[in-house]
Parts: sequence; C-alpha cells; structure tokens
Amino acid sequence: MLAGVSVEATAEADVIECRTTATDRDTVLRELSDWLVRGGYAAPGFGEALRTREADFPTGLEGAGGGVAVPHAEPGMVSRPAVILCRPEAPIPFRRMDAPDEEVGAELVLLLAIPDAKRHLDLLRTLSAVFSDATLFAELRAGGTLADLIRKGVVQA
Repeated sequence: MLAGVSVEATAEADVIECRTTATDRDTVLRELSDWLVRGGYAAPGFGEALRTREADFPTGLEGAGGGVAVPHAEPGMVSRPAVILCRPEAPIPFRRMDAPDEEVGAELVLLLAIPDAKRHLDLLRTLSAVFSDATLFAELRAGGTLADLIRKGVVQA
C-alpha cells in the first residue's frame, strides 16, 4: 500500500514521492500505475503495459551503493508528465537490466511517466548518472527528495 504520497510540480513534470509496503515487483508496479491512472497522468491500460514491458525489458540495476529500478511504459500512454520516487519498506526484487537472469533488491523505485520520447530518454540518462554517483544515491536512500535534486540543478524533470 502506498503511503506518505507528496506531489511537487516542476516546470516539466510533477514529482511524486511515496513509500510502499509492497514486497514484490508486480504489486509495486500495480500500486504506482493505479495511482497515476486515478490522478489523470496515464491512460487506462498503463499498468498492464508497464508490467508487460518490465517482464520483457527488465529495469533493475545496481546503483552506487544499492539497487534501483526504473520502470516505464510507452510514452504514448502518458497524458501528463510525472516522475515517481517510491521507497519500499524493504528492497523489492527486480530483474537486472544488464543481466536479466539475475535480480537486484531495489531500495528505490523510480517510475517514469513522460509523454515526450526524447525527454523520456534524456531523463533516463540523467537519472542513470545520479544512480552512479555514490553521494547522490546515498542522499536519495537517506530520504533526500528528487525535488531537492531538481532544485540543485542535478536533475531536470
């Protein structure tokens, strides 16, 4: 179940932060996608597309100091741009992007719902750099917000 949901509007996308008690990949993806659909950010069917894409193209990766997952679906299913940073109570197993037969315990789940394909890829590249930086990754793990990184100019969302 999602808890502590906060939304902060930026020039490019709404930044949503939350916590979850989910213990598996499909549950957290369903919770996050349902929230986006109810909020008018994504079209009905977004959740199914998200879970299908994750099954076919895993998004788990080992960051600098912990696991992270960056699930996303086709930009055409998104009506309003949003980025969700969700902190599970315990790491959630996600199949690794670079080794699909292996899993990583995602301590952060960052769902991208960006309707513009170029902007989506740019944000994905920027976030990959954040997760490769031990200081920035530790800041997020310790409760720092994505909105904080946007204000510092580290991330453009």
